[in-house]
Amino acid sequence: NDDQTELTNVELMVGAAMLKNMVSANDGQYLFGDLKANSYRVKPSRNDDPLNGVSTKDIVKIQRHILGIETLSSPYKLIAADVNTSATITAADVSEIRKLVLGVSAQFNKVQSWTFVPKNYVFANPSSPWNAPREANITITKDEKLLEHFVAVKMGDVTTDARGHQVAGSTSRT
Repeated sequence: NDDQTELTNVELMVGAAMLKNMVSANDGQYLFGDLKANSYRVKPSRNDDPLNGVSTKDIVKIQRHILGIETLSSPYKLIAADVNTSATITAADVSEIRKLVLGVSAQFNKVQSWTFVPKNYVFANPSSPWNAPREANITITKDEKLLEHFVAVKMGDVTTDARGHQVAGSTSRT
C-alpha cells in the first residue's frame, strides 16, 4: 500500500520453527514481550478478501504496463501485478486478475491476498523486485527492543485502492 496506514488482521509468526504467532491489533502493531536473546525469523501473512482493492482499473494499468504505454511506478506495484509468481508481468497475470474480478475464481491460485516486504529492504534493481524477501531475520540481545516494519502489498492491486482495516464483508457484488 502506498499510504502509510496500518494493516489489521495480519498474522505474524516469529521463531526459527515459527513457534509464536498472533494477529495484529487495530493499529497494525504487535508486541512479543517474552522473546529470549536469540535470532528469529519474522513473517507476516494475511489471506482474506482477495477482491479488496482489485478492479478493472488494475487490469487496465497492468495491460498498459505490458504494452509499454505506462510503466508501473514502484517495485511494490510490480510485485502486486505478478499474481502468478512468474517473475514477469504478462497476460497470464491479467487473466488471473480478470477471473477474480469476474467471480470465476474466489482467490488467486499461487499467492495469498497480501504479501509483505521488510520496509528497510533496498531493491538492487527496482524494475526487477521478484526476489525481495517476504520475511525478516532479527537478532535480539539481552534487554533489547527491536522494531521491524513491513510494507504490505495487496496482490492484484496496482492502483493501491485496497483498505487495510475492516475489509471483510464490505464488498457487494451482483
